[in-house]
Amino acid sequence: MRALLFAVLSFFASAQDAADDQYQYVVGLAEKGLHDRVVKEAESFLAEHPRHAKSDHARYRLAAALFELKREEDALPHLRALAARRGFELESEVLFRLGQCELSAERFDAATGAFERVLSLGKDYLREPTTWMLGEARFRAKDYAAAEKHYSAVLASAPRGTYADDAACGLAWCAYRLGKPTEALDRITAALEQVGDGERQSEMAFLAGECLLDLGQAESALEAYRAVASGAFADAALRGAAFARASMQDHAGAAKDFRALLERFPKSRFAAECALHAGIESLSAGDPKAALAALSSPLVEKSDEALYWRARAQSESGDARAALQTLDQVKSREGELAQRIGVLRGECLGKLGDSKAALAAYERSGSDYALQRAAVESLGAGRAPDAERLAKKLLADFPKSQYAPEARMVVGEALFAQKDYVAAEASFRAAADAESDKTKSLAARGRIAWCRFLRGEHAEAATMFADIAKRGGDGPEIADARWMHGRSLEAAGDKPAAQAAYRRFLERHGEHEKSAEATLRLARLDPSDGANGQLEALANGRTTNDVIAAEACHELAERASAAGDFATARGRYAEVSRRDPKSPLVPAARYGEAWCLYNEHAYPESADALRALLASKELDEKLREAGAELLVWTASKTGDADAIASAWKAFSDASRDEARLTRAARTTITALKSSGDPQRARALVNQLAKAARDPQLAATLSIESAYLYLDAGDVDAAERELERARRALPNDPAVAEAYFFTGEARFEKGDAKKAGADYAVAIQNASCPVRDRALYKMGFAALRSESYEDAERCFQALVDEHAQSDLFHESLFLLGETLYRRGEYEKAVTSLTRVLKEAPRHAVRPKALFRLGLAQGELEHWKESVEALSTLARESQDFENAAEAELYRGRALAALGDARSARTAFDRVIALDRGVLSGRAHLEIGRLHQRAGNLDQALSEYLKVAVLYADAGAVGEALLLAGEVLEAQGDVERARSQYRELIDKHPSTQFAATARQRMRTIGSK
Repeated sequence: MRALLFAVLSFFASAQDAADDQYQYVVGLAEKGLHDRVVKEAESFLAEHPRHAKSDHARYRLAAALFELKREEDALPHLRALAARRGFELESEVLFRLGQCELSAERFDAATGAFERVLSLGKDYLREPTTWMLGEARFRAKDYAAAEKHYSAVLASAPRGTYADDAACGLAWCAYRLGKPTEALDRITAALEQVGDGERQSEMAFLAGECLLDLGQAESALEAYRAVASGAFADAALRGAAFARASMQDHAGAAKDFRALLERFPKSRFAAECALHAGIESLSAGDPKAALAALSSPLVEKSDEALYWRARAQSESGDARAALQTLDQVKSREGELAQRIGVLRGECLGKLGDSKAALAAYERSGSDYALQRAAVESLGAGRAPDAERLAKKLLADFPKSQYAPEARMVVGEALFAQKDYVAAEASFRAAADAESDKTKSLAARGRIAWCRFLRGEHAEAATMFADIAKRGGDGPEIADARWMHGRSLEAAGDKPAAQAAYRRFLERHGEHEKSAEATLRLARLDPSDGANGQLEALANGRTTNDVIAAEACHELAERASAAGDFATARGRYAEVSRRDPKSPLVPAARYGEAWCLYNEHAYPESADALRALLASKELDEKLREAGAELLVWTASKTGDADAIASAWKAFSDASRDEARLTRAARTTITALKSSGDPQRARALVNQLAKAARDPQLAATLSIESAYLYLDAGDVDAAERELERARRALPNDPAVAEAYFFTGEARFEKGDAKKAGADYAVAIQNASCPVRDRALYKMGFAALRSESYEDAERCFQALVDEHAQSDLFHESLFLLGETLYRRGEYEKAVTSLTRVLKEAPRHAVRPKALFRLGLAQGELEHWKESVEALSTLARESQDFENAAEAELYRGRALAALGDARSARTAFDRVIALDRGVLSGRAHLEIGRLHQRAGNLDQALSEYLKVAVLYADAGAVGEALLLAGEVLEAQGDVERARSQYRELIDKHPSTQFAATARQRMRTIGSK
């Protein structure tokens, strides 16, 4: 029995020990921070030993681990169970964690109760964090006054430390939330002195921006926001910066910042708001397309406000119909937004030409702005009674509106249009008296004077216009007043005063729309007066002298044509025949009309006018030649081969000027080719060549013929034509240029040798327009065929002589490439360095960096080699020769003694390449191991190459190196085996001779 009792007790003792060990395992896991393992083991412990003496402690460990894993809701049941155990050894710690979990779940009352119990238990080490957590709980419950007390208590008990820093920031936030931005700024200053650099400083910088923006100090706010470059408040700071810019009227900058937030923080809680405001600010910046793109984002909520702004963007982008469809989705029918929508609807309907519906929309909107728009548009549409009614409604409903002065002007204009000049004058006078803008006030006074003029009170009108003109300046209202001063004086019968007024008007406003009429009136008042502008007066007036009028019109037409004002000129030309059908200027005027039509790109109309002109038998030879020549240019624009050929025949019949014929022929040839009739073009060239008496002209035609043959693909025939041209014009740049294009044709057909000969002709002429291209192509062909001396000569000439060429920097790179291949490494470095310095963004930059790195390596400038190749790796991760670049970079790093970085580079080569380069990388890794004394690892790398790769050079070198390592390890037989394999299988490699020497050396030992 005693033995049985002992066995039972032993069993329980053993079980107890196992449970204790299991608990200690949980503790150990917790101390190592292996929280996921703690959860698993603690749950197992509690399931197996629910009444163990340490079960509450294990439960606490479990809850703490769950908390650390951010599984607060899972931790809560355990913490609440433990919190119910009054007097538990870890009661304070349990309550503290419980408060944190409740706070995380935003159960603020429960969190506050837990934290207050912690303080009541009096554990000193938890007093400071618990007090701070109470502040956090109160703050998040929006009881900012209570939160302030707790934060202040933290600072009072411990003015330095993490919780003190947090409390200082919390106090600043409380002041801000309580609507005391100035006090908040003082607290922010104090907090910044305490927290130093880091996330808290960014937080305070952001809060400073918020306070400053609330205080209307946008520029200072923007500076504060800019200090927040990263962290939890980075998106909010960028949003704040955008609003600060908007308040500074920097709408483009604001839109840019809103867009930047969306790009940098697409999941920000401000994304929807910023998408909306990016659109609003883009609109304010005058970029409706960008606004529409922003407002069409799925981030923008489909609110009435957002729909309004999207419709605004659509309207301002030119799609009024889409804007109306968007506005139809709006639900708001009252308030300020509804008024804005009504105005926008009216604008859109107006753009679509539905003025009646637009006016109805404006009027329904009921705002002063909408009524003003409706009144103005009614006036513009010729509905004066409606304009009068709407403007008067605005004045009655909104007597203090900012649009009231303009509304009075509309009333005046509406009455003026209805010829009620007395009432109109009264309205204009009210507008003038109420208007603070000088320009608008003068405009109103000008309309008063007009009312007097139209009522027949000319002397009084003259006095009023003169008074306005005396205000000075050259604005439109002053110009109109000076004009009407003369009109009024003339109407009053005071001719001398009217003449003086017209002269002053013309002197000050010669380009005014009334200047022609002023000239006419001046001429009528004093026909003998030779004042400047008489021509305009005679051309535009109602003179009975049709001959003079016709001549004046023709001269004005010529001047307008020379100035590029072809529409005006054509009208003037047409007026010549209307003024005087028998004028000798009529044929020239008809030619002028055709010339204007040509310049207005109305080619068919121009051609019809010219054919009608050329049909006249009375046309003089000079004008016939000019008309026929213009017909060539005009017909050439139509693409009609028959019309082009007919025009050319007319010109060749009319002209004997070979130079003009040649120019026209070139145009005709080009046009015929474009129209799909190269045979007719070639026939034209042959016709001209046979008739040409000038050798230079004949040579020029040979060039044209060569181009025709090139177009037809007959390069041999083209070169025969160019040989004729070259004999006649050996130094003509056009001949050299044509040779370049025959060279291009040869090159495309794969005949590099003949192409090179043609390029050489082009190069010989220093004035050849495409000499740089010829040098480039000739150099490129030479480089491709490995004729490096010829390539260097071409690229060097291009670099030396064509610094402005588009091909300059690429040629400078190719020069460096050529020099590298020739082994001129120092010269190559000079050329390639120059490319990178002068054209750092050129497309050849990756290739230049690559070749520069290799050249520096060949010169054993290892540092410079690493710099170039590292820059290449950083900037061009997808570079086509990345593996080779990394191989050379690794070699340079190894030479500098940086074995670790070199190994990284070689590993990258192996990852990028499965061929020769990876084999070379294995060899280099082997060398690194060999230099470090790791002979076994070196041997492994060499044997990988010997076994896995097929490149004879790499395999030969690997076998040689493997043999040397084996010798160093004392394994002579295996070394001899490697050398023998190298000699037998790869006898032609450079390493075979060394292997034979090693075999002899081994044999002699």
